[in-house]
Amino acid sequence: MKLLKKLFAKLKSKQFVSEIDKFCEEFDQTHPKKSAAQQFEIDKYARIHYLRDHEVAPDKKKIWEGF
Repeated sequence: MKLLKKLFAKLKSKQFVSEIDKFCEEFDQTHPKKSAAQQFEIDKYARIHYLRDHEVAPDKKKIWEGF
């Protein structure tokens, strides 16, 4: 058990960064302006994360009210 704890401690202490992560970071730094598609995705996921993390009051009208 102690051996596993030591092994996991070593694995956690290393901060491995893959080549693709390095590439993406460098690309983001050299291309700071986001395209319209990128900004759309950023906004979409910001909304998704907000709705996930905050309670939203349900609508009081019925779903089929206009039919």
